[in-house]
Amino acid sequence: MPENVFAFIDESNVKYSAQAMGFINFDYEKFKAWAESKGISRIYIYGSYLREDSEQLAFYEELERLGYLVSKKEVMTYRKPSTPLDLKCPSCSHKFKKYRKEFKKTKANCDVELTLDVMNQCSRHRCSKVYIFTADGDFSKLFEYIATELRPRIKVVVYSPLGKYTKRTSLKLKELNRSGTIKIEDLASLFNSCGAKR
Repeated sequence: MPENVFAFIDESNVKYSAQAMGFINFDYEKFKAWAESKGISRIYIYGSYLREDSEQLAFYEELERLGYLVSKKEVMTYRKPSTPLDLKCPSCSHKFKKYRKEFKKTKANCDVELTLDVMNQCSRHRCSKVYIFTADGDFSKLFEYIATELRPRIKVVVYSPLGKYTKRTSLKLKELNRSGTIKIEDLASLFNSCGAKR
């Protein structure tokens, strides 16, 4: 039976890592060819968008045309109105009010979707290797679970900034790499191979 090898891309994390390293981003068409050379049969990508951002939506449509399996989430904006707080001085018991300033908060995190898909696909399709593209240490528990519960059947390779860019990679991921739980490969080499400009 042929091996099933899947890739999962944390698009926002990879994009901001690329910018911080001085690159533009992946050339996703060339990346698709690279993935095929590694025997990757499915590429899942997770990202967010603003409803009015037609350019970002067109980008995801192009990825789907190239054969990527796209999971996207709309960016939600939450307004926190100015609210009064009744406070009491601990020294003199004087009572007074303080106002929290109004602010806006945006949220569109796809970590849960990526985690569930990795778990489901690893279990259902009995894949032998998983490539994950992120520098986010929040996924360390997922990698630990795969290593302890699904190993030796599944090998995890994480692509993340290394070398002179190593500060962009979570300490948790580097610790997992040193322990042999996962293997980290350098993400910057992929940007170079895809012709991204410094």
